Amino acid sequence: MTEAVKPLDEYIKTFAQFDDVNKLNPDKYVKGLDEGDEPYDPEMLRGDIFRLRELEEDLKRRIPVSVVVSIFTINCKDIRNEYCRKYQ
Repeated sequence: MTEAVKPLDEYIKTFAQFDDVNKLNPDKYVKGLDEGDEPYDPEMLRGDIFRLRELEEDLKRRIPVSVVVSIFTINCKDIRNEYCRKYQ
């Protein structure tokens, strides 16, 4: 069983690439928009919204709904949804 779990450890390490998403705090991000030196104009805000939507779609492409690792099927849907929710 110990050998069967090793691939899971490797799989967990693949989520290290999403550390920036883990650290993203939506409330703090929005507060930063309000407290910036220059107020956001509508075009800047619109561009930012489109950028965040693209990042969300990229996450959906990069994180599958489920993955088979060794003898395990891992449901990644909740992780993927949680990461995407930070961009909404």
